[in-house]
Amino acid sequence: TGGIVQHDRYDIHITLEANTHALVTTVAATKVYRMPHGKAIQHITIDVGENAILEFVPDALILFADADFEQHVTINLQSGALCLFQDSVMGGRVAHHDEFLQFRHLHNRLDIRDADGLIAYDAMQFSPSEQDRNRLGLLDGHTCWGSAYIVGDVAPFNSSAFCEAVNEALNDDVLASISELHRAGFAFRVLANRLEYMEQAFEQLRCHFRQALDIPFVGLRK
Repeated sequence: TGGIVQHDRYDIHITLEANTHALVTTVAATKVYRMPHGKAIQHITIDVGENAILEFVPDALILFADADFEQHVTINLQSGALCLFQDSVMGGRVAHHDEFLQFRHLHNRLDIRDADGLIAYDAMQFSPSEQDRNRLGLLDGHTCWGSAYIVGDVAPFNSSAFCEAVNEALNDDVLASISELHRAGFAFRVLANRLEYMEQAFEQLRCHFRQALDIPFVGLRK
């Protein structure tokens, strides 16, 4: 929880053996501090074994002014594997009114594959200082943004009913929606003005995820 500083390098590997189930989270939000002379890089490699289930639900990245952060996530799924992956960002400390979108650069890339090839590829390059913040339509004025993917063996999910239930459960504090991928999964996007609102939206998604699998819901006590 001390946060990430310039020149930090993180290499995280998560491996689930066959027929296991794990929920992986963080202690708190990850602070990405000012980096006047460099950047920080994080690589996360996730391997989900046959018929295993992974819920990877870290708290948000908080990008301080002049932060420069690069993250690459690779998820490999074996036969029957299922993964819920969550990723969220706050573009500055909201209490510091002059810090929103004052980070220097964010490069965030996600690559999800199974035996049949690519399921999802999501890449974001964001340098606010080089763009017109006032006309940036991506965020629509929101201070927090996030994505989640449910990928792999989604046979237990009734696709249309699942998407409808998740969308109906969302409240007016967020702008969010879930939809089917071209195959083997769902994509969830959310915009919010407070981290707790975004976390509530993700919690609703995880609740419906567990309901579809007939697994009791477990809240994240922090």
